[in-house]
Amino acid sequence: MMLSGDAGALFASASPRAMDMLKTAGLDGPSRLFTTQDCCSIPRMAPTTAVATRKLLVSDEELRRRVESVQVTTDFNNALANVSLHGWKWKSDCRAFSVFTRSTANGSGATVADAQVLAMGTVSGARALEKLVSLLRTPNESDFNAVMQEIHKRDFIYGSLVHAIPSDSSMLGDGSLLTVKTCSFVRSKRFSHKKNEQMCYIEQFRPTKDGFAVVFTSLPQHEVLVGKASGKHVGELCPFRGWILVEKAPESKASVRVLFHASLDPEFVAADKSSGLGLCSAKTTAAHLHRLAKGICRLGEVLHQQRRRDSSNRKAGSYKHDLRQVSSDISNSHCVACTSKFDLLRRRRRCGLCAYNACAKCCYREPMIIYNRYAATIQFCARCRECMVGGEYPHLRLAARRHSSPGIETPFTTTR
Repeated sequence: MMLSGDAGALFASASPRAMDMLKTAGLDGPSRLFTTQDCCSIPRMAPTTAVATRKLLVSDEELRRRVESVQVTTDFNNALANVSLHGWKWKSDCRAFSVFTRSTANGSGATVADAQVLAMGTVSGARALEKLVSLLRTPNESDFNAVMQEIHKRDFIYGSLVHAIPSDSSMLGDGSLLTVKTCSFVRSKRFSHKKNEQMCYIEQFRPTKDGFAVVFTSLPQHEVLVGKASGKHVGELCPFRGWILVEKAPESKASVRVLFHASLDPEFVAADKSSGLGLCSAKTTAAHLHRLAKGICRLGEVLHQQRRRDSSNRKAGSYKHDLRQVSSDISNSHCVACTSKFDLLRRRRRCGLCAYNACAKCCYREPMIIYNRYAATIQFCARCRECMVGGEYPHLRLAARRHSSPGIETPFTTTR
């Protein structure tokens, strides 16, 4: 059975069990939309209306329309039967998951190999459903980066949460969350001269009767004004779409079934115009979607590591045992602003706000006034500069100075 955006009654009102699931995971309110790294003592928060600027060229209504147009299967058994009937080819087995791919013909009649990818499997363990909610419903940027780093390891560079629209508690109150995110990955072929890969996309978390779904669809880079990696080291992926469906397994109370599907946008494949838009090739995008599927296959391993850390922290008497807690000893191998790889000739500098490393060209040092009281020279990366310009660090403002770092033209504002 397929569910379109117009027939979304299943997702329109979550069951009481789904709401309890969100509360157990600590994700039932909008207060977690903006947080700060634990190693940074200057809070980052949602900008006020007076200083907030629109970070997208697309309205919230258009964002919802696009993501709700993605068709999602709601019948696990039917999906399993369709694997053998609709041309899916087995690709690999990874832990408790199996990965399948399917080719698609483009407008010129040529075949785009592995344009669709499907991963299915089970995740076991106590409270597996609630744990997966806390992993995959990432309402703030620090959680998003930590989770992606856990799932994709060194393939993942950095990501930004550009925009968030929580559900209106006065209306549905179903715990759904729509976000716009960007993230950069190391190129698929490590030793090639190709660029690193960047994806901008809309993501919607939807509680369901027996679990939840995460639906995503790509967003063109030119419609996203901030949060993107810049420079010659990164390329934009072709349009894509997909979803993740998670629900409790009927045969076991301690297991959940996970179904992941992603594909190149059918309309884009039919038009066959990736070369004229300066995008990565369809082959590169298909390889990237396969990497996303392999990351989904690691969900069970990530939960197992989380339980081990929780157990160790409880024995040590520690109360900070969140998987997504960011250590102050972050050692990323690529610049979070331009995605260039650090080497002997490209020096790295640590951002004083997000604690990630950036190259010298993407770092600034500025005398700042903190809380309208203290003065200090702070080193920050280009991404955190965008957050300051957007009003997400209201306790910071530029101090009077003789000269400024290059590229800073927009005045920082603060709430007095």
